[in-house]
Amino acid sequence: MTTLMIENIPDDVRDRLNARAALHGRSIEAEAREVLAAAVVETTVSSMLERAAELQRWVAENRQSGGSGGGGSGGVVDELIREKRREVILDVINDGLDPKDYFGSEFTRICEEASWTPAHIRKLRRTTRK
Repeated sequence: MTTLMIENIPDDVRDRLNARAALHGRSIEAEAREVLAAAVVETTVSSMLERAAELQRWVAENRQSGGSGGGGSGGVVDELIREKRREVILDVINDGLDPKDYFGSEFTRICEEASWTPAHIRKLRRTTRK
């Protein structure tokens, strides 16, 4: 574990952190660790949600402009969609999350667009944990 010393914390922030620690029955140091850990997780999930939204916009734009009538570009678009879906699924797995839980009702559709089966994704999760 690493030791981190933070200087120049405003008094009101220290007081609120101390009150929060008391509410949770922890020391101020333990509360600060919790706050930092939660902030990092929220940032990670938030960035993944932003990437997922970006991917959805990209898919919508490219399916409209690059469909089967676009001079054969539909196959290229479909392959790019597959690659992007796989990247997002692997990012979720690498962050220690279960894609089925993370994507919820969209899980099956995302698997299909990635051309991966749920069984394949379970295998990837087992392999990644090792």
